[in-house]
Amino acid sequence: MPVLKQSASDAIRIFKNNKRRTNHRRDGDVKAEDRFMLTPAQTTAHRLRPGESIFTIGSCFARNVERHLDMMGFDVINHRIYDEAGRLAILPGIDNRYTPYSMLNEFRWALDPAFSVDYEDALYKVDRGLCFDPHMHYAMRRFPVTTALERREYLNECNRSITRCQTIIITLGLAEAWWDSKLGIYLNWSPQMRWIEQEPDRFEFHLLGPDDVSDALEQIYALLQTRGHPDFHILLTVSPIEMMATFRPMDASVANMHSKSILRAAAGAFVEAHPNVDYLPSFEIAMLSDPWAVWDGDRVHIQDDAVDFIVRSVMAPYLETDGDAEINRAAASLSERSHQKLFHKQHQLEKRLYRLEMEKAHLETSVRNLQRSNTNYLRQILELQQSGD
Repeated sequence: MPVLKQSASDAIRIFKNNKRRTNHRRDGDVKAEDRFMLTPAQTTAHRLRPGESIFTIGSCFARNVERHLDMMGFDVINHRIYDEAGRLAILPGIDNRYTPYSMLNEFRWALDPAFSVDYEDALYKVDRGLCFDPHMHYAMRRFPVTTALERREYLNECNRSITRCQTIIITLGLAEAWWDSKLGIYLNWSPQMRWIEQEPDRFEFHLLGPDDVSDALEQIYALLQTRGHPDFHILLTVSPIEMMATFRPMDASVANMHSKSILRAAAGAFVEAHPNVDYLPSFEIAMLSDPWAVWDGDRVHIQDDAVDFIVRSVMAPYLETDGDAEINRAAASLSERSHQKLFHKQHQLEKRLYRLEMEKAHLETSVRNLQRSNTNYLRQILELQQSGD
């Protein structure tokens, strides 16, 4: 069914009033303001108060968003989980959640008393009382079972702070997910190979479809309606960070784009269905801006200044202060850094060109020497032949 239905007159009216209805001028050239970093037009009635408490959840890109929101003066409550970092082995990125259903799990563990899962049974126990926790960040190593259980309770307690947050930012990361048929829930990360070997019928690999993603988002929305802030507002986005690997029989880049397309389609439908949900175009800014200005050398992670630009750009319409000033400040920083990077690259290329020119001169000298040696050698042969005659 259509995501959106409008009358012809409404569609024409919106078309005429939309100053950014096209990204191209009549000559077909890209608009000048979008040549370097895309700055999509956004409209919203929601406003963020200075110092307001914000709850964020999602993949590693969400951690970048948190850090820059904190730099902008907002109270990012997720940072409080690190108050017990030493005691509970809370490493950076522990709260990365990659799939919509693993994010739903966090909301249900924190807000839904009826959600009962034997968390100890959700752990993969190895020797000496240690375990792996597939509901945490993939990089978590083995820890005592007691620590994993205490950590789970502590995270639930921290996540309950969402009830006093009017603004919730959700960053969708992956559409590839692993299903635990024994407990009836999705994991945050793939199970250990040894665990699959021990219980071969327990786990299934799923490629979530747009309907699955929408279902998870709708369940999160329903929980916030009943147990969240009475005037909550969701800011939804899709992480531009590429997946590390795919379980599907195809190139990882192709699988990644398919996964992001599924998430983006579901996000668009979810936004259209709820007036208190906005879409933040961070994915579009990263993918459609100058790659040189956005990506690190691995073409997976985003440069810090580019993250700063993206966060300040997408958040600008929500600020009670001058949002354009935030964009301009971030753009100036990014532009300066990019020019420095280009200058450095130019300097490297000039040094390489100089080395190539020196090598060329050396080779030309070697060729001339070989030619002289060859001439002398032929002369000697000719003289020997003449003396023999």
